[in-house]
Amino acid sequence: GALGSMLEAPSETEVRTVVVPALAKALARAEDRDTITAAMIALAKIGVDPDGLRLHDLFRERLASHDQEVRESAALCIGIARQCKREDLELLMALCSDAPWGRRCTGRTSVDERTRAFATYALGLCLPRVDAGQRMAPVRCLTELLHAEGAAGIHRNVTVAAIAAIGQLPNEDN
Repeated sequence: GALGSMLEAPSETEVRTVVVPALAKALARAEDRDTITAAMIALAKIGVDPDGLRLHDLFRERLASHDQEVRESAALCIGIARQCKREDLELLMALCSDAPWGRRCTGRTSVDERTRAFATYALGLCLPRVDAGQRMAPVRCLTELLHAEGAAGIHRNVTVAAIAAIGQLPNEDN
């Protein structure tokens, strides 16, 4: 009966055609930090692009938010979505290394420490999803963060995030 259908998990089609559009609409309308971050995280966990939109773009445009929590959540959501396309990796590397493109995406003269740390965690979430041949650039970026600790504005949060991210490297021997 009706109760049985309410207890069933939604189909992939229902998620793609009902759930994801509802979340994208909620995100587009949201003005407060809690609704924005909750909608981004829900979309990222599902990992499906809304029709006519790309999660990468939805998250990237929120990197320039005046709200710190929205910026760091946007960076982390790129990793949570685990789409891990080249553009995702390049953006995360630009953010965590405070590169000019990362600065432009945040609309700031430098990427703030917390956004850098969350981008670094996000890069780690992508490592297992990236082909072994494409891991070198992200791994090099992460190890450079370790070498730079204490210099060039690298703070402990970014260093700890880099260590945690490197720990996500898959063990190819298993």
